[in-house]
Parts: sequence; C-alpha cells; structure tokens
Amino acid sequence: MVLVHPGKCERAANLRIVEPFTALRDGGNIEGCISNSLLPATTLARYNPDVIVFQYQADSQLLEQMQHINVLSKAFKILELDELKSQVPGWMSSLQHAASLVDRIVVPTPAMAQACAGLHQDIRVLETRLGSKWRNLASGRQTSGIPRIGCAIDPTQPFFQPLILSLMEALAGQVEWVLWGDVPAYLRPLASEVHDGVHDNPEVLASLNLEMVLAPQGFGLADDSDSLLRNLQYGACGYSVIGGNVADNLGDLVNTRMGDRQEQWLGAISAVLADRQASRLQSERLRKQILDNWVFDDACAARWVQGWLPS
Repeated sequence: MVLVHPGKCERAANLRIVEPFTALRDGGNIEGCISNSLLPATTLARYNPDVIVFQYQADSQLLEQMQHINVLSKAFKILELDELKSQVPGWMSSLQHAASLVDRIVVPTPAMAQACAGLHQDIRVLETRLGSKWRNLASGRQTSGIPRIGCAIDPTQPFFQPLILSLMEALAGQVEWVLWGDVPAYLRPLASEVHDGVHDNPEVLASLNLEMVLAPQGFGLADDSDSLLRNLQYGACGYSVIGGNVADNLGDLVNTRMGDRQEQWLGAISAVLADRQASRLQSERLRKQILDNWVFDDACAARWVQGWLPS
C-alpha cells in the first residue's frame, strides 16, 4: 500500500506525484491513495502503508509532522524532490532535515542527482514523462500563411525577456508572435496573440497553429527539468523547437539548440523560415521520438515501481 503526499505546487504535484501514482494504480502496479495533507496518527495506523512518498516542501510545520510520522510508522519513506533552491536562505538546511527522515530521495534528472550527492546515500532518478493525454494529439503545426512563432514568457530568468524583445523587434512584420505565460505589458503590443491557460494543456497548445516554438529556458541554472518538459510538450504538438543548449537532460532530442546570443537565435529562426519543408520533417522526427520514448508507458511504469518500492 503506497500513500503519497503531493506538495502545494499544483504543477509539480501533478507531474511528479499525482499523474505517476494514478498511472501505476490504474495499471495494477500498486495500491494506495493520495492525501493532500499528512495524516493524523489514528488514520495513519488504519491505512498502515508500506510506502509513504512525501513531495518536498520547505515548511517547518510539515517537517515536524514528518518527524512525528517517522516515529509512528515503519513504512519505507521517500522524499520526492523536483527542484533545487540552494540560493534561498534556509532552504538547504530544511532539505537536509527532511532528507534525514526518509529512506530514499527521488529526483527527476541525473544532473539533480549529482547536485544532491552527499545529501543521502540512496538517491534515485525517475525522469518526468508526459502523460497519456499528449499521445494522440492531432499535429497542430502551421501549414501555410505568415509564420507564427510561439513562446512562453518566463520572468524568472533575467536574460529571457530582453532576448525575446530583440527577436520580436528584429522580425517585426515578417512573422506573427503568439505569447503565453507571464507576459509583461511592453511585449504585448508586439504580439499578435496573448493566451492564458496554455501551460500543460495539450489541446490548447496544439490549437495555436504554430510554425515553431522558442524555448530558451535553462540558462544560468545547474539543472532545469522544466526546460526538458517544455521541449517535450512542444514537440508532441508537432512544432519545431528552438531551445537553449545548456540542458544536458535534453539528450538526443532532435530540436535546435542555441546559446544566449541574439544573433544565434535570429539565425536559427531564419533557417527555419528559409526551408519550412525541411523544418517540418525535423519536427515530425521530433514528435515521433517523443511519442516513442517520452510518454508514460509500461516500461516507464516499471522504473517508477522500482523507484517507489523498497529494494
């Protein structure tokens, strides 16, 4: 019996806890339940789980509850860690405390496992996979008309918005820009469309009718599992993807990767626009690669079972 406790961040909770648990349970690999809060002693005793999975949160009250559960339950305990915020004061000491209360730590990428070396003796990598809802999408790629370029705006990376602004200005009148995310006021007049509710929504993302998507996330970060996820989602929709070249976790994905210089990105965009048929073929290869290797399936389920159960 596996008891899982998602964190407060809905996106991370869905990707790393809720969706994998649901797939494993529905596939008959595990039995258990999801609880958004840690259970009181009597309820915990009634469930008597064999495994408890905690998604890490830097919360002193939750750490106290974890410590109490550690005394009450003999279950095998796992800490799911989806990001590192070592620059935040007190974050690492809180993480070290949480790590001392569990039998294993699970992370999404090899780079994060390396960054966590020394934190725990048992660190496992379970790579994030797209859910089955991304598998049967009709390709949303644009087939004619003025080229449409999409981009999710991320305010957390300082170089990001100046790069996008310079590209939008350089290509004014040549393409249509479609933006989503946290779009600042000064970018909105340059965009043809600004959308809400695009992140992690396959039907909406595939409906945008884009030629390509820019995904410059990841610069300046030791590890950015989110950049991989975005590349996978864009590719699953049939779009060409131009991304940053800093994320080792992109592996052999056949996207185009650039440094952080504006002229490099402009050159890559121009190459796509100059031969749209070649770009379309590359995007088809990328989509097949993602659907074959990066959507949650039986092989992935077997790895998650191994990662979540004692061995």
